[in-house]
Amino acid sequence: MASRNLREEIQRAAGEIGHELERYRLVDALEKTLDFPQSFFRHGTAEYQAFREYAVTLSSRYARNIDPIQSLTQEAKDSIEDQIIRDLNRLAHRMAKAASLQLPSDVDHPTADAPIRTAPAKTLLSFNKCYKEFEGGQFKLGPITLNVEEGDVLALMGANASGKSTLLRIALGELAPTRGKISYPGLPRALTYRSRRSTFGYVPQFPTPWNGPLRENLHYYLSSRGIRGVENQQRVEYYLQRFRLTKYQGYTWGEISGGFKLRFLLARELLVEPKLLILDEPLAHLDIESQFELLDVVKGISTRYMRPITVVLTSQHVYETERFCSKVAVLSDGQLLAHGALAQLNSARPSSIFELETDATMDAVKNAIGGLQAQLRGRAPVYLIVLPTPQSIRQLTDALSSQGVVVKAIRDVSASSRPYFRNVDQSI
Repeated sequence: MASRNLREEIQRAAGEIGHELERYRLVDALEKTLDFPQSFFRHGTAEYQAFREYAVTLSSRYARNIDPIQSLTQEAKDSIEDQIIRDLNRLAHRMAKAASLQLPSDVDHPTADAPIRTAPAKTLLSFNKCYKEFEGGQFKLGPITLNVEEGDVLALMGANASGKSTLLRIALGELAPTRGKISYPGLPRALTYRSRRSTFGYVPQFPTPWNGPLRENLHYYLSSRGIRGVENQQRVEYYLQRFRLTKYQGYTWGEISGGFKLRFLLARELLVEPKLLILDEPLAHLDIESQFELLDVVKGISTRYMRPITVVLTSQHVYETERFCSKVAVLSDGQLLAHGALAQLNSARPSSIFELETDATMDAVKNAIGGLQAQLRGRAPVYLIVLPTPQSIRQLTDALSSQGVVVKAIRDVSASSRPYFRNVDQSI
């Protein structure tokens, strides 16, 4: 991870909170306040405890203020909210002042004039020519060679039965590769599967229901991993506030929606501060707003200044996931078609690639784009248009509309993993 100026990062974080308050986005300001101690201070230090406890207190006060059960008058709610805003502003100033406090001794503190050095990337998880064949030979995965580095948000993309979940199970140790090797160079050394598994966070696509009140489950999960007493209470309270779960803490599993179930699962896995978080199809059962909320959290925990959590997730929601991931790996029929940063994926491809949705026939689209020397791929009603030279969406839509082709949707996917998907990447 790049060595950065910690003082400047703290001041930037404080400034972001003030900016959210100026736009009257109180919930966003509170979330950034909750993230602040996690990002910049060690667990257990006086600074960490002070900032976390006060941030949790403010968030809890806000949650109670908007709870209809409180039956407060509007005047009382406004007064409480005004006080929360004043307290948040004071806390932001304290955060900026924290830049001059004694900072962790093992963090590089360059002066303002010193150049920022880039440290070598630290590999947490490595697949080296991993190959998996199941009995009967009905499905084969690999060989896969792929590294996951600290701070990555790696999205494994592909259609159903492409090998995404199989690769995750190999990473988790649930499956052994038939050939090749998987290693964990950036994780603590472990002699047993159980001890190594404890360094992961894992949220499956189809989780086992919890029994009893959800908050009690969080306390039990954390205590079973050796965190008890006051720290247990404070960590659970922090994540309940961070994921806006206090209202549902006394509910049972069957009493909450799929989106809130996922939030509780994330809170449980993050309680123990894993180095690696693995999510299997986390967007599958969420509405679009919940998808962005989740991915925003994922991005935040992976870019923290201290203790970044590396994330590997599977997804078929290409465009939503690509807004937040740092790298992608595209699988098809067990083969790794491409992997790397999005900007690198299509560097060898033509200059412009667009995804078009229209009710027009293929022949009509072909006739409309014939003068652009374009290739047409895919099948109705979604096509991929591949252009040999840079073109704007406006140029393409003008060509289509001039021939009476009605565009329902169009998207520039030149820097996306979408062209690698089998169902649209075959020439017609």
